[in-house]
Amino acid sequence: LPGGLVTFFLILFALGLVVFLAFRGNDGSLLGVGLTAENFLTVATDPLYWTVTLRSLVIAGLVTLATVVTAYPVAYYLAFHAGRRRNLLLFLVTLPFWTSYLLRVFAWKIVLAYNGVLNSAFIESGLWSEPTLAFLNTPAAVVVTLAHAYAP
Repeated sequence: LPGGLVTFFLILFALGLVVFLAFRGNDGSLLGVGLTAENFLTVATDPLYWTVTLRSLVIAGLVTLATVVTAYPVAYYLAFHAGRRRNLLLFLVTLPFWTSYLLRVFAWKIVLAYNGVLNSAFIESGLWSEPTLAFLNTPAAVVVTLAHAYAP
């Protein structure tokens, strides 16, 4: 119980600090010039914030869809058709979670990079004559990487 109370009050303190900083004036000083709603007005009226928010929501929706589409059939098979192999398959599905999230993201960077695995495969197969940066730093790369990171 005491640990729970300490956690509760620490979360309450952090939340209060976030609210205070959200209403703080933006003059560059540590404490600001007073409380104001100017920050919220800027977020509500500047098109940049709307564009970034919309792009983030679209990517979040696509990652969710990709995760469900790839994970649901695997979960269904494990639940109803795996039989004696269920434990082994479940182990293999959860094995990627034993590695760091950062390591899995950087592995995708290696796969999608200019001289990465995907570009090398296309060049070796004769589909392309030279590497391209078409894969890395695109919304599709973000969706694939996050879907792999969130679904085993």
